[in-house]
Amino acid sequence: RGYLEIKEVEAKGLIFKKPDWTFVFKKNFDDLLAYERILMSGIFGNSPEIGKEVSLADLKGIFADDMRDATKSAEKQLVTNKYYRTAPGTARARWLGLGVVLFIFSILAVVVTAKLTHAGLAVLSLPLVGLLFVFGAKNMPSRTGKGTAIYRRGLGFRKLFTDQEAQRAKFAEDKNIFY
Repeated sequence: RGYLEIKEVEAKGLIFKKPDWTFVFKKNFDDLLAYERILMSGIFGNSPEIGKEVSLADLKGIFADDMRDATKSAEKQLVTNKYYRTAPGTARARWLGLGVVLFIFSILAVVVTAKLTHAGLAVLSLPLVGLLFVFGAKNMPSRTGKGTAIYRRGLGFRKLFTDQEAQRAKFAEDKNIFY
């Protein structure tokens, strides 16, 4: 959209060459969404000059807080736009917490049942349910119908680009489908 240019910089190093990228500020970002402004100000500062360049390597260790804030802002925007019912990070944290609590209490239930009744095997599967919640937490954010439609559309664009079918990409470009 013309706010930022990303240039690849020649890899440095004698043996293990690590590529780097440079971000070039192109135009004022006041009209961007909140999470986009957070990212841009995290890279360039609050009032950068046109043409300012920042290396990705320069952001190492100082950009993490801005990225975390941008993620929270983006999740808030997803809920506002009705793509998700609740913020994905919040949903993951809830399910993870529930899984941990369930796992701990079910371990206690197994121990108590085994000590008191010698039937600990009967409730041995309960901790597994807690573990399922813990490991499944990342998949728990619930998209709305609108969110699912946008997600599928994004998968279609990914397929278009990863399949590297030149004719389909050229057709889409000629027909201005991406705009």
